[in-house]
Amino acid sequence: MIHSLMAFVLIFSSCADFDAIMNPNNIDLFSKDQAGKNGLLRHYSDTDLNLPPLVEYIVDFENPMSVKYSNHIKKVCSYTKIPYKNINIKAWNANLEIAPSTRVLCVLETKKLNDASVAKILKFVSDGGTLYLPYACEDKRFGFMVGMKTNSDYLTDVTSVGINFKENFIPTLAGTSTRESIIHFGMSGENFDLTKIKIYATSINNPSFPAILESKIGKGRVINLNSTFEFEKMDRGLLFSGVMMGLEGIPYPIANTSTIFLDDFPSPLYDTKMEPIKSEMNLSISDFVRKVWWPDMKDLAKKYQMSYTAVPAFDYNAKTDPPFLFSQWDAKKVSLGGRVEPTSSWLMRDCMKNGHELGFHGYNHVSLVKRDWKKPEFIVTALEGVQKKWKVSSFGDLPISYVPPSNYIDQMGLKRLKEGLPSISFMCSLYLGETYDGGNREFDFDPYHHGMFDYPRISSGFQIDNNSKYNIQSMYLYTGIWNHFVHPDDVYQIPSPFNKSAGDFELRNAKGLGWRKTKGKSGGLLAEFDKYLKEFTSAFPQSRFLNAGEGGFIALDWRASKFNHKTYDGKYIVEELNPENSMSNSQYWFLYGTSENAENIELQLKSIAVIYSKTNYLDGFLYSVYTNEPIIKIKDYREYREKELDFIYSKVKNDYYAYAAKVREFEQGEESGENYEEQIRLEKAALKQRMLSESKIDYPTWNQYAEYMSWDNKGEEVWTMLEKHCAKYPTKENVMYSQELEKLIGYPNDLAMEKWINAQLLVNPRDKDLLNSYV
Repeated sequence: MIHSLMAFVLIFSSCADFDAIMNPNNIDLFSKDQAGKNGLLRHYSDTDLNLPPLVEYIVDFENPMSVKYSNHIKKVCSYTKIPYKNINIKAWNANLEIAPSTRVLCVLETKKLNDASVAKILKFVSDGGTLYLPYACEDKRFGFMVGMKTNSDYLTDVTSVGINFKENFIPTLAGTSTRESIIHFGMSGENFDLTKIKIYATSINNPSFPAILESKIGKGRVINLNSTFEFEKMDRGLLFSGVMMGLEGIPYPIANTSTIFLDDFPSPLYDTKMEPIKSEMNLSISDFVRKVWWPDMKDLAKKYQMSYTAVPAFDYNAKTDPPFLFSQWDAKKVSLGGRVEPTSSWLMRDCMKNGHELGFHGYNHVSLVKRDWKKPEFIVTALEGVQKKWKVSSFGDLPISYVPPSNYIDQMGLKRLKEGLPSISFMCSLYLGETYDGGNREFDFDPYHHGMFDYPRISSGFQIDNNSKYNIQSMYLYTGIWNHFVHPDDVYQIPSPFNKSAGDFELRNAKGLGWRKTKGKSGGLLAEFDKYLKEFTSAFPQSRFLNAGEGGFIALDWRASKFNHKTYDGKYIVEELNPENSMSNSQYWFLYGTSENAENIELQLKSIAVIYSKTNYLDGFLYSVYTNEPIIKIKDYREYREKELDFIYSKVKNDYYAYAAKVREFEQGEESGENYEEQIRLEKAALKQRMLSESKIDYPTWNQYAEYMSWDNKGEEVWTMLEKHCAKYPTKENVMYSQELEKLIGYPNDLAMEKWINAQLLVNPRDKDLLNSYV
């Protein structure tokens, strides 16, 4: 049962009015006639506020995948208003600096990190930070942190495919599988010490392959996506969840607006009888849509408090030359209350009468792309005809929301659309896909026309399979938006050699279900959609189903808003800057909390929130929170005592030494029962003795000693030793070892860096790169 998977709690303050919070009609929005005026679309800058970062990403700009992942995580942090910072890997190796505010440190591949990075990052994790590695790690220096066995051979798994969620790494997806076609080529399961890791997901075909895992170290953790597959935009929620593991108690604002689009409705109707409705009800398409489908959809809207966006197309004859007539639209008549009128026109007015929005799908179903319109100026002619039809037929305000036919539109089409129908403000194509085709839209102003804001859709159909659920929940996690579309004729797209209606797309009723019932099966498409709506609203009881005109403005307002993050008096505070510029003073939030802290978090939410709910997520819950003001304060769960951290790190460091010694034993085929810490101490003493006894610096010897010293945060002592050694033996080779040492542990400070580069120039006066570096 769904309720056993997703517990939720609703808490109301004494003054809270639940209906007022959830009822879309109470939302203060611009009217549709205002919406057509571009000046009322709230323009904004997507630049960050340079706040102290919560998330830092070490980017290797020579690795396209590292850059791509940084862009995905940066965009998600932009949506969630989480302070984010990129670090060039070269700058990282030179400085080894992690901002005090940082809670999550991300890096795709660790191989280019210098050896001193290991100690720096281990200290960061031990102190409560989260290291996020969204790529299979075969770097033995990080084996301890990732959870590898000391006798691991670092074998690659070449057969494991897909993702099978053992836990809710994405909300509601525990027990489901997705991404069936990807091959991970990650580290095989036999490499890992299962007593040291928690597995959130395996592959589909191999339950012993850890696809997503966590290793806890000290106060912190390491999250690893054990895959070399290049995850994409649809996987942003997966990538974001790795970040969220380190952001317990950090609230982030969401839009909380979801829209169900009725594509190709209303539209011209026909008296043809087609399967499966012919067998189920013996009705024509026209009678099915008017007498069954639309009444059922209205009932569904009432059940879930939904305001649809219906997107009509007036003609399906594919004409791109005038005259643009409405004979198909007007052909089928209906007599209701003694009045005879086109059935499609009656459906348009019934949509408005029942509180739904009329968007726009086009005069006809020809996509607004250059290849389909030989004379693009005729697009404007067709749209001017639509304006007249709209007004003469009393369809209300001109539409502000547009869905491209087949979701295809190009730059030319957008320009002509806005020219022919200036009221259009929201372009509702696809979140995924290709930009040049009309897809790959963000919740931002359109890249090809800055006079339209994109409010894209993520899913479609009455049947929601696991892949669709993955896409829906992935995007919902960092936006609070689920935009979905269905068609009245979805039921007719059944497997048949005679059914060509799907065109280049997949069948929308591949299982051949009926609408209300199916022979030999329980239920039909209506029941399937109802089932998922129940599942979704059970997981997120506060979700609002608004039409695109309402939701588009809310999404735009959310994107334009700026939020400050700060800590004060043991509290973590997130508040909107300049809230007077927003449409509403209230705010919806998401907040992650572990099961360990759930009772405490909920006690706090009861005192500060009007309403909250929760659903299972990661190793705790994702809280949905509504506040009357755009500010939220909650306990800062990352407050630790310095003495406590020093003690913990000392233990973690000893564990690492012991691990490293056992790895060396395995690699050398030795067995030893010595005290590993003592063994390291003796080795350091031997290295130092050799270093002091030889005038010429032996790079490997000095490197090994420097690595050991960096673990004890004593790297500066090595620089002092080098300075004394070079003063005694000032050879070119000895001085230039400073470059090697810099790569290994970094300069201790800017003054030392300037001094050593100056010394390098004295022994290499003709080195242009060195001179540029000094300048």
